[in-house]
Amino acid sequence: MYKQYLRTTIGSMQERTNTDTHEKIVSIFSVMLFVFRYPLAGAAIPSLKQHIKRREIYYVDCKVNLCFWTAYSFITMPNSKVKRWKDCSRIAEAKRIFQRVNGVEFRDNYQGFDFVGDIDNFINKEQVNVHMYTYESDPPHYELTQNYLVNGSDKQFNILFINDGINAHIMYISDVEALTGFRYCNICHRQAFRIGDKNLQQSMRNHMKKCQKNDGKIIKKVILEKFAKPFVPHILSNKTYKYLLANNLTHLFKPTRYYITYDIETLEKKINEKFGDSSQVTATLIPYA
Repeated sequence: MYKQYLRTTIGSMQERTNTDTHEKIVSIFSVMLFVFRYPLAGAAIPSLKQHIKRREIYYVDCKVNLCFWTAYSFITMPNSKVKRWKDCSRIAEAKRIFQRVNGVEFRDNYQGFDFVGDIDNFINKEQVNVHMYTYESDPPHYELTQNYLVNGSDKQFNILFINDGINAHIMYISDVEALTGFRYCNICHRQAFRIGDKNLQQSMRNHMKKCQKNDGKIIKKVILEKFAKPFVPHILSNKTYKYLLANNLTHLFKPTRYYITYDIETLEKKINEKFGDSSQVTATLIPYA
């Protein structure tokens, strides 16, 4: 059909000589076409292929933007020793999941999963907790960056989000400990414990006891004094005052006059959260007014 198409096209543009027609046909058929495929986002990560080979991460080769849904197919259609699903089966399953969650059939012009607008609908429809991990290059490591939780669900979906600035991709994580080198709390899914720590079991037990009491939430407790005390750290931290306080002689203490103490109410606004060997929260204080 391609040859016939060329002959028809050339017939409308050729000179009326056999030589001209022959040269144009030969020149077109002599063209070599090169087809380039965009590389997978994260191809520059040295350890990625190694983790895929060890089956700690699973990747489905798909030409359309189905990577989030094909990753979730490992939850709905898990591999076993008896049955290992092929990529074509997972792509078909991903399209079925897409239709079930969104109520519309999948189209090839689909732009991909939008975590801002789609994640709440997804976790509520599927009743699954989504844990997103990313790769940090300095130093090279994988870490938990975001949790999307739904109340009352024990179903966990771990994904690796790779973004090289141009392309983005999502893969299914089958072994979080092997990938990150950390074991995460089964209740809050945030606190991390290093696998090589000698006190791993004890640290996890102590933390999980608190998590069970607080229902997996970080609760800040305010300790109230039995009697009201003024908040004057410039006085209470004074060595002379401490000595007099210990000997019940505070009436002899005469602080420097003209101290001004401010009582400024502020609110903590979280900017960024990271969960790893030691949980890290970057925050700023804004005036409460």
